[in-house]
Amino acid sequence: MDRLTKRVDEWTYEPALNDGERPIDKFNDVLHALGRFEDVQEQERLVVLPCKIGERVYKTYNKYNAAICTCCMDMAGLGCECAFWDEEKCTCTNRPDRYGDYGIASVGFDYKHIPEIDKTIFLTHEAAESALKTKSTGGD
Repeated sequence: MDRLTKRVDEWTYEPALNDGERPIDKFNDVLHALGRFEDVQEQERLVVLPCKIGERVYKTYNKYNAAICTCCMDMAGLGCECAFWDEEKCTCTNRPDRYGDYGIASVGFDYKHIPEIDKTIFLTHEAAESALKTKSTGGD
């Protein structure tokens, strides 16, 4: 679907017009699109993601309750690079940062991560580290 508007500045939009079109020619299309967005918002189905799908985010984990490879700490389903479950034999280049029994792994953001945002999924490494420090000091 082509955009019906173009951004002028942070708060201002104007109709995206083709040659010879007048703003009034786009009015019904813009009104229809706005109505659809409002319907979805009213139904509480409108979601604004914190980042793009596939963008790198940081997942915290506890090695005792996560299905992870012990060498690269690959979360189950992401595909361990070395296929060894022995740190001595590991050839992985995707080694996470470890903090005792906890660690941080860089993963691609996916829809399945939405419920875990700010719990085990963080947008920055610093935020993930802060969450692990809170866990290690007995915080919630």
